[in-house]
Amino acid sequence: WDTCMSPLFTRHATGHNPRGEKIQRVRQRFMHKLKYFLDKYDQGIMCVGCGRCVKSCPVNIDIREVCLTMNTFEKQE
Repeated sequence: WDTCMSPLFTRHATGHNPRGEKIQRVRQRFMHKLKYFLDKYDQGIMCVGCGRCVKSCPVNIDIREVCLTMNTFEKQE
């Protein structure tokens, strides 16, 4: 079993790891679930709003705060 939050998940066969730092993996996870999916399909996000992640996050990341911050980003072309 593997997860995108694992340090070795994105490691290439060459040994290069484009997301070697935890902050890079956290950013990718949020952007994938809340930004890239919406950009690609122009509808919805991959979050059902259950709040389990807020309760169980070991480092107290509140996805609601992340979403509010992301909504202030300018659209890049």
